[in-house]
Amino acid sequence: MNPGADYDVTQDYRNRYGIAGSINPAIAAQLPQRYQQCGLAELEMVRAGMRALAQATGGFMIEDTNDIALGLSHVLGDLGGYCVVEFKPGAPEHFFAPAKNAPRPSTG
Repeated sequence: MNPGADYDVTQDYRNRYGIAGSINPAIAAQLPQRYQQCGLAELEMVRAGMRALAQATGGFMIEDTNDIALGLSHVLGDLGGYCVVEFKPGAPEHFFAPAKNAPRPSTG
């Protein structure tokens, strides 16, 4: 999120303010911080969509960590249990029997 070595504060200043000539040092000193704030805002916009998708589907998002073991342990812990849903109709012949006037499949 921080500007890289190729970041040119002078060019950024001129792109923002369109001023040719001298640069206000007080404003120029704030530009790298604004660069970081914009980067963090963009990152949060992307994460918000992924976080909403995960939560809407009953999942979760692992973020803000470089500890892969911690993330995987969280995922494996979530997979530790499951639920089986079963339906047994009271009259299965009512649901699964062929219709009375339905044509019979050929065995040919």
